[in-house]
Amino acid sequence: MKYSYSSIKSKQDAYKKVCSVITEDYISQFKIKSEITYDESNFAIKANGKGFTLEIEFNDVECMVNLELSFLLRALKSKILNKVETELVKVL
Repeated sequence: MKYSYSSIKSKQDAYKKVCSVITEDYISQFKIKSEITYDESNFAIKANGKGFTLEIEFNDVECMVNLELSFLLRALKSKILNKVETELVKVL
């Protein structure tokens, strides 16, 4: 999924704002343990946990979100994406 920036002017600013929102505490609300990697040099965030991978990559005008879930978690995909989208829209 793609999310265009509305109030952000650069991928650096978007990356910093989203890093403050997408944290291990945020992911834990879905009852999933995760490990998050922040790659400032490539402006990317990757969260891995048992049965899921969330990747957010930033470019000059938008961010790309990719969510991969195991078979057992697929029923939650729309719920998780809606929550992530809500947070991204708030900060971007």
